[in-house]
Amino acid sequence: MEEKDLGHLPSWNLKNLYSDFKDIQIDLDIENLEKKVEIFIKEYDGIISKIQADGLYVAVTQYEEIEKILTKLYVFAYLSFTVDMSCDDAKILLQKIKDKYSDVVSKLSFLSIQINEISDEKFNEIIQSGKQIIKYQPYLRDIRRFKNHILSQEIESLIIQKDNSGINAIVRLFDEHETRLRFNINNKILTLSQAMDLLSNKDREIRKEAGIEIGKVFKNNAWFYAIIMNTIAKEKSTMNDLRQYPLPISSRNLANFIEDDVVDCLINSVKHRYPSISHRYYKLKCKLLGVEKLNFYDRNAPIFVNDDKTYTFDDAKNIVLRSYYAFSNEIGDIVKKFFDEEWIDAKPAEFKSSGAFCCSSTSDLNPYIMMNFMGKARDVATLAHELGHGVHMYLSRIQGQLMQDTPLTLAETASIFGEQLTFRELLKGATSKNEKMSLLCQKIEDMINTVIRQIAFCEFEIKIHNARKTSELTESQIGDIWMDIQSKSLGQHVILDENYKYYWTYISHFIHSPFYVYAYAFGDLLVNSLYKVYTMGDVENFPHKYIEMLSTGGTLHHSDLLAPFNLSAKDQDFWNLGLDVIEEMINQVEIMIE
Repeated sequence: MEEKDLGHLPSWNLKNLYSDFKDIQIDLDIENLEKKVEIFIKEYDGIISKIQADGLYVAVTQYEEIEKILTKLYVFAYLSFTVDMSCDDAKILLQKIKDKYSDVVSKLSFLSIQINEISDEKFNEIIQSGKQIIKYQPYLRDIRRFKNHILSQEIESLIIQKDNSGINAIVRLFDEHETRLRFNINNKILTLSQAMDLLSNKDREIRKEAGIEIGKVFKNNAWFYAIIMNTIAKEKSTMNDLRQYPLPISSRNLANFIEDDVVDCLINSVKHRYPSISHRYYKLKCKLLGVEKLNFYDRNAPIFVNDDKTYTFDDAKNIVLRSYYAFSNEIGDIVKKFFDEEWIDAKPAEFKSSGAFCCSSTSDLNPYIMMNFMGKARDVATLAHELGHGVHMYLSRIQGQLMQDTPLTLAETASIFGEQLTFRELLKGATSKNEKMSLLCQKIEDMINTVIRQIAFCEFEIKIHNARKTSELTESQIGDIWMDIQSKSLGQHVILDENYKYYWTYISHFIHSPFYVYAYAFGDLLVNSLYKVYTMGDVENFPHKYIEMLSTGGTLHHSDLLAPFNLSAKDQDFWNLGLDVIEEMINQVEIMIE
């Protein structure tokens, strides 16, 4: 495996948070935080449910300041930890901030509990009578969405306190264990990110060796991951029973501000299209590769031996900037800031977290992007994806600390839209039929991974969580459920043998955010529909309306956000419109190889 020259890979600059672990401002902020919490408790505990509009406004603004300090501390600690999970200073600080976070959230849990004690009639009077409190109506609305699932203040405080040494510690254990996994491939010792990257290598023998070695390491560690998975599922089941949620997925849907039946419609629509999309595509890929069937490690193989073109980070930067600027100068300027201001960390490292993410910060600071840039077209797409998140977070800061975050179903909108813009730019620059076909196939595979695979992941979670209600599951039982669902989603032209049985172990969303995964499918299909509207020119001044949509943060329901584009997620035709876009790309590839 030859080393690639990827040019300069940036590291982020966190100095607008804190200069380093020993920055005296960290302790000063913790001290200030503790004082503000004490004052807030003395002033408001026990009176929130009786308070008038102006008083509630002051209380919420004070709480927002507390949240801002807490977020700044946590973001610095978390980001420092993700780039070097072996660093003792980072571990100590992160745990210290997590402990402080739990303590503060526990002490202030009375706020949401007492807000929910306000009668609907009085709440409506408060909102209508207060000129200032109307600003926070979406925040208060979101708190009251959980009104029927909130427990007593004493129990809520106890849950928060025990989580830090309980379920949160389990999540940390998962993360740290995963960063220590090592894979011996082609006589090199690799991290998880490096090993997974080889599954799209042009050399089939390298892919095979990687696929088998990854499966072997996962199997050897499956006992550990089974305990983690069982613990997560049992914890969720216990909490769901306490909070009286009807389904394991219901709390996620409520947090996403989306109805159960809309999610059911999404899942069923995608499953119905398995044969016409993933099954059909992998049959087509067999033809392109000249094989009867694909092994699981061939699923993301390049179509042509020479289509694993290497991009330097500067190449990726320029492509992504052109893509965003072509759509909107305003958005292009925001994207440029991420490069100019050093808000991106892209260099792979031994103890760095795998994958990629964009992390929001306080509403008066900027978001940050972490990724592991390997120089492939998919890494260009990942950069575009995370920058989409970055644009969304940057624009939504106008809503303030409490309302800048977006429900997961819409959190993927800007990221996937950015990917789509960049894909079109890459396609425009293709100089041969093979390069164009290769890009189309990569995009189809990315969409299959984002839509088909994520819905299959969601179905896997549903089955695991339902089964765990009655009995603990062995690693083999979990693996059997995984294999059954994966086989149905990928189709008969993909061979899934015993080496693939434990690939469920590395998917962090199952542990960090149960049922998060369907948000990717929601976002991808939503973007497909949005992009189609954009290219058809059916909506006047589309970029401006798009920016307005991103700027709303978490203040609007998905139906209100999509209304200016004449789209509705409650309509099954909406999902089919997005799925049609994937099928149309498959049609293009089919025509090109005839």
